[in-house]
Amino acid sequence: MNIATIVIVSFLSAAGTRAVAEATLPGPFADVKAIKAWASDSWGGSVVDEFSSGKRSVVVVRDQYTSGVESCRLTVFVRDAKKWKVGLKLRDVWGSGLDLKQDGDIILIKHSKSGAEIARFSISWLSMQDGESSAN
Repeated sequence: MNIATIVIVSFLSAAGTRAVAEATLPGPFADVKAIKAWASDSWGGSVVDEFSSGKRSVVVVRDQYTSGVESCRLTVFVRDAKKWKVGLKLRDVWGSGLDLKQDGDIILIKHSKSGAEIARFSISWLSMQDGESSAN
Protein backbone atom coordinates (compact mmCIF):
# COMPACT_ATOMS: atom_id res chain seq x y z
CA MET A 1 0.00 0.00 0.00
CA ASN A 2 1.50 3.32 -1.02
CA ILE A 3 1.14 6.75 0.60
CA ALA A 4 -1.67 7.80 -1.77
CA THR A 5 -3.68 4.73 -0.85
CA ILE A 6 -3.24 5.34 2.88
CA VAL A 7 -4.37 8.95 2.55
CA ILE A 8 -7.42 8.10 0.46
CA VAL A 9 -8.49 5.20 2.68
CA SER A 10 -7.99 7.30 5.81
CA PHE A 11 -9.90 10.24 4.38
CA LEU A 12 -12.83 8.17 3.20
CA SER A 13 -13.03 6.10 6.36
CA ALA A 14 -13.51 9.23 8.48
CA ALA A 15 -17.11 9.67 7.39
CA GLY A 16 -17.90 6.76 5.09
CA THR A 17 -18.25 8.71 1.86
CA ARG A 18 -16.53 11.74 0.43
CA ALA A 19 -19.82 13.66 0.08
CA VAL A 20 -20.70 13.16 3.74
CA ALA A 21 -17.13 13.96 4.82
CA GLU A 22 -17.04 17.21 2.83
CA ALA A 23 -20.28 18.36 4.44
CA THR A 24 -18.78 18.02 7.93
CA LEU A 25 -15.26 19.38 7.37
CA PRO A 26 -14.12 22.54 9.16
CA GLY A 27 -12.92 25.59 7.26
CA PRO A 28 -11.69 26.85 4.96
CA PHE A 29 -9.56 29.23 7.02
CA ALA A 30 -7.77 32.41 5.96
CA ASP A 31 -4.62 31.75 8.01
CA VAL A 32 -3.02 29.58 10.69
CA LYS A 33 -4.26 31.95 13.40
CA ALA A 34 -7.85 31.16 12.35
CA ILE A 35 -7.13 27.41 12.49
CA LYS A 36 -5.76 27.82 16.02
CA ALA A 37 -8.84 29.80 17.06
CA TRP A 38 -11.11 27.04 15.70
CA ALA A 39 -9.02 24.36 17.46
CA SER A 40 -9.11 26.20 20.79
CA ASP A 41 -12.87 25.69 20.94
CA SER A 42 -12.42 21.92 21.46
CA TRP A 43 -14.14 20.33 24.48
CA GLY A 44 -11.13 18.48 25.84
CA GLY A 45 -8.43 20.75 24.41
CA SER A 46 -6.29 20.55 21.30
CA VAL A 47 -2.73 20.66 20.06
CA VAL A 48 -1.78 22.45 16.83
CA ASP A 49 1.48 21.52 15.08
CA GLU A 50 3.02 23.07 11.98
CA PHE A 51 5.32 21.01 9.75
CA SER A 52 7.27 22.08 6.66
CA SER A 53 9.16 20.36 3.87
CA GLY A 54 10.85 22.69 1.41
CA LYS A 55 8.35 25.37 0.45
CA ARG A 56 5.32 23.33 1.47
CA SER A 57 3.70 23.12 4.89
CA VAL A 58 0.80 21.55 6.74
CA VAL A 59 -0.97 22.32 9.98
CA VAL A 60 -2.04 19.33 12.07
CA VAL A 61 -4.75 19.66 14.72
CA ARG A 62 -5.09 16.94 17.36
CA ASP A 63 -8.40 17.57 19.06
CA GLN A 64 -9.45 15.78 22.25
CA TYR A 65 -13.22 15.69 21.92
CA THR A 66 -14.08 13.98 25.21
CA SER A 67 -13.78 14.87 28.86
CA GLY A 68 -12.34 12.28 31.23
CA VAL A 69 -11.49 9.71 28.51
CA GLU A 70 -8.52 10.06 26.19
CA SER A 71 -9.53 10.60 22.59
CA CYS A 72 -8.13 12.19 19.47
CA ARG A 73 -9.55 13.61 16.27
CA LEU A 74 -6.74 14.40 13.79
CA THR A 75 -7.21 16.92 11.00
CA VAL A 76 -4.48 18.03 8.57
CA PHE A 77 -4.83 21.38 6.82
CA VAL A 78 -3.06 22.34 3.58
CA ARG A 79 -2.87 25.74 1.93
CA ASP A 80 -3.93 26.46 -1.59
CA ALA A 81 -3.42 29.86 -3.23
CA LYS A 82 -5.95 31.60 -0.98
CA LYS A 83 -6.89 29.55 2.09
CA TRP A 84 -6.17 26.64 4.41
CA LYS A 85 -8.49 23.67 4.03
CA VAL A 86 -8.70 20.05 5.14
CA GLY A 87 -6.32 17.81 3.24
CA LEU A 88 -6.66 14.75 5.47
CA LYS A 89 -8.92 13.73 8.34
CA LEU A 90 -8.41 10.47 10.21
CA ARG A 91 -11.18 8.62 11.96
CA ASP A 92 -11.54 9.35 15.65
CA VAL A 93 -9.40 7.44 18.14
CA TRP A 94 -11.01 6.49 21.45
CA GLY A 95 -8.97 5.60 24.55
CA SER A 96 -5.68 7.10 23.39
CA GLY A 97 -4.08 10.11 21.82
CA LEU A 98 -1.92 10.26 18.70
CA ASP A 99 1.76 11.17 18.50
CA LEU A 100 3.37 12.82 15.47
CA LYS A 101 6.94 12.63 14.23
CA GLN A 102 8.48 14.25 11.18
CA ASP A 103 11.02 12.23 9.20
CA GLY A 104 12.05 14.41 6.26
CA ASP A 105 8.98 14.93 4.09
CA ILE A 106 6.99 12.25 5.93
CA ILE A 107 4.78 12.72 8.99
CA LEU A 108 4.35 9.53 11.02
CA ILE A 109 1.18 9.17 13.09
CA LYS A 110 1.40 6.75 16.02
CA HIS A 111 -1.04 5.50 18.64
CA SER A 112 0.12 7.09 21.92
CA LYS A 113 -0.48 4.06 24.13
CA SER A 114 0.71 1.19 21.93
CA GLY A 115 3.23 3.05 19.78
CA ALA A 116 1.76 1.38 16.69
CA GLU A 117 1.95 3.35 13.46
CA ILE A 118 -1.56 4.38 12.40
CA ALA A 119 -0.69 6.20 9.17
CA ARG A 120 1.89 8.33 7.43
CA PHE A 121 1.71 10.99 4.78
CA SER A 122 4.00 13.09 2.64
CA ILE A 123 3.84 16.84 3.24
CA SER A 124 4.69 17.63 -0.37
CA TRP A 125 2.27 15.07 -1.85
CA LEU A 126 -0.64 16.17 0.33
CA SER A 127 0.10 19.85 -0.34
CA MET A 128 0.16 19.35 -4.12
CA GLN A 129 -3.35 17.91 -4.42
CA ASP A 130 -4.70 21.27 -5.58
CA GLY A 131 -1.90 21.74 -8.09
CA GLU A 132 1.14 23.94 -7.97
CA SER A 133 -0.83 26.79 -6.38
CA SER A 134 -0.37 24.95 -3.08
CA ALA A 135 3.28 25.97 -2.80
CA ASN A 136 3.93 28.40 0.04
